[in-house]
Amino acid sequence: MASTIVINDGDHPHSGSDDTTSHKSIGKRSRDEMEKPSKIPASIKSCNECRQQKLGCNVVKEPFKACCRCTRLGIHCKLDSDFKRVAKRHKHSEMQKEIEELRELVAKQSAQLAAANSPDQSGKGKNPSSSTDSKPKDQKIDDILVSGISLGIIIYAQFLILDPTLVLNLSKAYMKFLWNSISDMPQRSASIKALALLCTWPVPLIRGFTKSRNDKASATMGLSELDPTWMLSGIMMQIALQTGMHRPRHAQDFLKQTRDVSEAELRDRKLIWAMCNIVSQSVSTANGQPTITIYDWGLGDGLEQNSEILPQGIKDRLKIEKFCQKVSKNLYGNSSEITGVLSDIDEQLSATNALERQYQQLESESLKFSSLNKLYLLAARLHLHTFAFYVPEFSRNHFSALSSAYSSATRFIQALLDYDLHSEAILPYCSYYILKNLICASCVLLKILNSTYAMQFDSTQGRSLFNAAILALRSTSLATNDFSDRIAEALARMWRSAGSGDLNRRRGNFFSYRY
Repeated sequence: MASTIVINDGDHPHSGSDDTTSHKSIGKRSRDEMEKPSKIPASIKSCNECRQQKLGCNVVKEPFKACCRCTRLGIHCKLDSDFKRVAKRHKHSEMQKEIEELRELVAKQSAQLAAANSPDQSGKGKNPSSSTDSKPKDQKIDDILVSGISLGIIIYAQFLILDPTLVLNLSKAYMKFLWNSISDMPQRSASIKALALLCTWPVPLIRGFTKSRNDKASATMGLSELDPTWMLSGIMMQIALQTGMHRPRHAQDFLKQTRDVSEAELRDRKLIWAMCNIVSQSVSTANGQPTITIYDWGLGDGLEQNSEILPQGIKDRLKIEKFCQKVSKNLYGNSSEITGVLSDIDEQLSATNALERQYQQLESESLKFSSLNKLYLLAARLHLHTFAFYVPEFSRNHFSALSSAYSSATRFIQALLDYDLHSEAILPYCSYYILKNLICASCVLLKILNSTYAMQFDSTQGRSLFNAAILALRSTSLATNDFSDRIAEALARMWRSAGSGDLNRRRGNFFSYRY
């Protein structure tokens, strides 16, 4: 039998019959040494998990006994002499990089999938069912079934030819779902974006669909009193502040998380903050309510220093809304008056002249504005000059103020009709702000053309534009007795009652100051 020599820690070699014994004993000792944990230095007094969290630990080394924290949390408690802490900031930074890489990968795959399912590729041996599988599934809101194609576009549901009653059926369930979503905490940026869209294109106010807790009281209220849009815009601003949209580079201070903000997220947060202020200002102006916007450094000097952070159209709209805020603050925010309206004649003249110069500066920059922003600029001019109805009749500036108001109203209505006719059909997709300004312009014509000042203006043009405005309001109506339909009918009745802008039929002096 051939001998096998095994050398173990300097012992003399064994041969013959001792080979088997040597192999067994040495193999056993080797396994024992491998299974036996390495000795933990005395300086290490905490387990790995407690060392990572920098917490006190009561682990027992010999005999080993898990610490109370690991036992309570169900975590595997162990001691390693070579364990090293990983900084949370570094860890989250790495995770953020991985998330960005995954997003890019998903975007590429989505683009490839869209290209594969495009119409020009659909007939080249593709499986017809493959394109339908990617469509969103039908879902239910309460007991109402919404098709996958219509899902997610309730804002535009009133314009769907296939199902024009969709928004009527969804109104109650949608508003219930909205308030439930607002009450959920914590809120995220998606909620802010959804509220911004909802404040721009609110769910239509329809008698019978809009309810309050007190149905008897709501029956005597106007639909505008049941409109939650201004309240929703305030909630939108509060959520934006709570989530730190006004401090885009310091998101971790508001999200209670330690992580770096990526460049894409930084741009998104700045855009959200700009849009929140634009929507909030437009809703406040449309409702005649105090402004709750916050035009901070990031939307002022900070935007000038980093002008590429926002699209040009958004920056132009910001300029317009900042001007509207100045109008509201300077003319309707007088803290020394009980009504808040600037009443001193000299101060009125000084303030309106200063604001008029600022508007002319904006108008000189409007050559580069988009067609829609030019329309919003005319709405800002209307907001400025409707202050004419607060100028005392005995003031030397009274008639010139009325002339400016009349001019602003006619220019806005004409521009809106031209935009709808030649550029894009805006009336079927009319936003809340445009609708309220159309009503305001109609009221200006109604009041001036049925007053003793009517002979000073082109009554024929005014009557034509007023009738066109009524038709435009009716074209934005979704259903009989909704807000657009009711306000158009009310204006038409008031117009006929006041004399229809005809000097021979005018009944008394309709132009009266009642505030």
